[in-house]
Amino acid sequence: MGMANHPHPAGDVAAVHGMLIFGTGPIYLGHLPMFHPPHDHQLVLEVELAGPGDPAATYVKDRAQSGEPVYTWVPKPFVLSTLFGSAAVGREMQGTIVRGHFERGGKPITRNDVRAVVRRVIHAHPLAATDPRARDLSYFIVGTGAEAFAVHVITGPPDFDHVIRVNSLPASIPSSTTVVVQGRGNDSTQRIGRGERVSVTGDGAAGHTLEGLEEIYLELGDLSE
Repeated sequence: MGMANHPHPAGDVAAVHGMLIFGTGPIYLGHLPMFHPPHDHQLVLEVELAGPGDPAATYVKDRAQSGEPVYTWVPKPFVLSTLFGSAAVGREMQGTIVRGHFERGGKPITRNDVRAVVRRVIHAHPLAATDPRARDLSYFIVGTGAEAFAVHVITGPPDFDHVIRVNSLPASIPSSTTVVVQGRGNDSTQRIGRGERVSVTGDGAAGHTLEGLEEIYLELGDLSE
């Protein structure tokens, strides 16, 4: 699964769509989803952070100094479906960068006028509480080169949101490629762990190995039902 063109859902309303911030160049936003509207989409974007005081540099420096893996983006309310598909490129959100989870004691490190400009929709798919959970453990790859990440593909409840920095795959395997971890079921206890090396298949990646380098994010509660 990669970028998808979705129609705007009927009744889609403006809301605060908190997102995980990861990567330092490029910078990515991952929507923190649930299985109910208006948060029922898994969505990962490549963005440019702009605004007074160079917020991108502030974020990169703070991440390097703090040792905190979780950074979140708190945008002003907007309609999530405006970020689906190729029409999202160039769209902007305005909000705040937070060290830590914005709903769990995180600390803002910028003002609330940071602009996140969408440069690419890497992955987008809808979620529903009635969907079956996938049997096999799957991830899609975000980034290449020195900074690559594996993002767990969310399917049906109960499921989990997981982002881990991994070794880079060959350049012939593009960002957004979906891979299946061989011999592992779709359960948080089976996720790729730091220091683990796992074999993957799918989308031209057969025979390659992913190594977990740094766990960025893990969420179970929001996707339990």
